[in-house]
Amino acid sequence: FPAALRNGERQRVRLIVDGTAVTMIWNGATRGRAELAGRAFAIPWLWEAGGRRGLGLASWQSATVFHRVDLSAR
Repeated sequence: FPAALRNGERQRVRLIVDGTAVTMIWNGATRGRAELAGRAFAIPWLWEAGGRRGLGLASWQSATVFHRVDLSAR
C-alpha cells in the first residue's frame, strides 16, 4: 500500500500471519491483506542480507530507530 513517512514521527506496524495470509496494520488502521497461498517468495537482491536465515528488519538510507520489535505467536 502507498505510504508516506515523516522523519521524527513514530509509526506502528503490525503484521498478522494467519495461515497463508498476512494482514497489514499501520498506526491502528488495516491497510491490506495479502493472500500468499500458491505464491512464490523472493527477496530483491538489494535487500538480501542473510534473509534466508529468518525474519529481518531494515531501513533504507535513513537514520532509523526501532524502539521495539515483538515477535509473538498465538
